Amino acid sequence: MVMVFRKCAEGKEEFLLALEAAQSGGNHSFYLLPQIHVNLGISLEGEGMALSACGHYRGVVALCPTHFRAMKLLGCALFGVGEYKATEKALEEAIFLKSAYVDAHCDLGSTLHAIREDERAR
Repeated sequence: MVMVFRKCAEGKEEFLLALEAAQSGGNHSFYLLPQIHVNLGISLEGEGMALSACGHYRGVVALCPTHFRAMKLLGCALFGVGEYKATEKALEEAIFLKSAYVDAHCDLGSTLHAIREDERAR
């Protein structure tokens, strides 16, 4: 577990540096911002910082509203902070953006079970 935490911390630092470079690098780096934010969010979640991760996933969705993976990850991070209705909405949007996104379907089912919507989860 310590090794995983160390890797997440290292990843977070690297992605923060990449984010700073991309933000100061002008238009040629702009296309990298969504992926950097996604990876930074994943690193933050790995450190237990789900609320901070939500901010980065929301940033991606603001930059690129069709980024289905960021929407799905936002849903998962929201679940981690207990925002179940917001989780449901984000996961439904991810499924709308990519209907064959199996992970989003599974996470939505888990969310619906958590909020006692078992019939809808089937």
